[in-house]
Amino acid sequence: MIVQSLRSDDAPADVVIVGAGTAGLFLAVRLRKLGLTVLVLESGGSVAHTLGGAETAEAVGRAHRGTLEARAVGLGGTSTLWGGQLARFDAADFSRSYAPWPLEADTLEGFAPRVFSALGLSNPLPNSDYRRQLGNEIPSADERIERFFTYWLPDPNFARMFRRIIVEDPGLRVLLNSPVTGISWDGENVAELLVAQDWQSVRGSQVVLATGTIGASRLLLALAAQGVMPWTDNALTGRGFQDHLAGRAATANLLNEKKFRAYFENAVVSGIKLQPKLKWSANERLQQPADWPGMSGYFVFGSDFGEHLANLKRAARSLGTAANLSALKDVPASIRAVGGSLMPFVARYVRERRVMAFFDRSLEFQLQAEQIPSIVSRISLSDRLAPDGLPAAEVNWQVDGRELHAMKQFVEATGSWFEGRGIGTFDIDQRLVDEDPAFLHDLIDTNHACGGASMANDVSAGLVDRYLRFFGTRNLYLASAAAFPSSSHANCTFTLLCLTERLSQHLAEQKA
Repeated sequence: MIVQSLRSDDAPADVVIVGAGTAGLFLAVRLRKLGLTVLVLESGGSVAHTLGGAETAEAVGRAHRGTLEARAVGLGGTSTLWGGQLARFDAADFSRSYAPWPLEADTLEGFAPRVFSALGLSNPLPNSDYRRQLGNEIPSADERIERFFTYWLPDPNFARMFRRIIVEDPGLRVLLNSPVTGISWDGENVAELLVAQDWQSVRGSQVVLATGTIGASRLLLALAAQGVMPWTDNALTGRGFQDHLAGRAATANLLNEKKFRAYFENAVVSGIKLQPKLKWSANERLQQPADWPGMSGYFVFGSDFGEHLANLKRAARSLGTAANLSALKDVPASIRAVGGSLMPFVARYVRERRVMAFFDRSLEFQLQAEQIPSIVSRISLSDRLAPDGLPAAEVNWQVDGRELHAMKQFVEATGSWFEGRGIGTFDIDQRLVDEDPAFLHDLIDTNHACGGASMANDVSAGLVDRYLRFFGTRNLYLASAAAFPSSSHANCTFTLLCLTERLSQHLAEQKA
């Protein structure tokens, strides 16, 4: 339940969670299922908004849109902004030579069914089954490129998804407008959290920082500046900041539109919306150099009709939140443009459960590449104080550059796969063919920020251990993509939720 203040006679919660965003709310709900009492401290209010992005951070290196555009403060956090796409990491992502994870892919995969169930989704089928159902494709053992599918939530806003338990459950208290500004210690245990609202002190048996990637590094650095923290002397704090690199890599020319639609139009199967994409196959990745980043790609449909339809979807998702309200100004024009052209779209969905793609203007292949972690890509503190009293963050996003050769190899292999199946051909960006750094320069981030407080086997390589507990502490944990050593080809959320589900089990065991 949402509370306005804390009473002095309130019993300490079993777990105090800092942040009511994607990971924070998910963790709170899962802990309640396990019988633990939870207090969530959220720096924003009941309606999430994006104004806090500019107030608390700025990009000072390579242009990074996500610093300002992809961060929401308030109940639901960034879940009020994202589209709801879930994608699995590959097994190879956990054994990178440049950024190994302190756990194996199978460890997290064991928690995947629980995550899907908690989000109201049935456990997805293997990719090979979807490939047969959607396009009659028979997978080959020697294929270099693999068609795979991401899963989309019907409602990505976690504040709405978990509204009932947030509002009604007295064992889950949410205190809004309460940024954490300090920590006091009792040996290796967090004794109290100092909260800016009326300068209250908050106690809990276990404490979890569940802020976003930039917010996590900002808070850790700000706390270290106030006094000695377990991570004060750890030079890795804030370093290794990453995002995905994305941009148009090729223009597609169709030879077989029917087959293209069968392969690449979105679909709904057993209640799950699927988006087809392409990536390196598992066998191919075993043959690649150990330092090659992961790659994926998908088709972007250029269409006036499609843009109007997408605007209406964004506007619908923004209802009940202050995020993305700028989309509402275009709603009347979009309704007029879409109104008379919906019949083919609706008919295809009703008949085949496929989401008809419109590409009357262009058909482009969009590349999404993992960034090789770089020590110079970092989050630090500025001299400017934010409204919450802590220094603002400076995001100095930098790119290694070795990704360019791997990008070229992937797009060329994908073009061969596309043509070999008689679907069409690629006109690859000449700068990519020439491995011209100008291509890399024009790529943008994808709002998939991670890193800065990496998990590792020991304190020499990161800030938190395999259970997300901060080194040098007994009861302080991190549930954030900031803990990711590397980013895979996929967005962060599903892997983060698997880590968070695992953390909920660990915290319950600690309580027992």
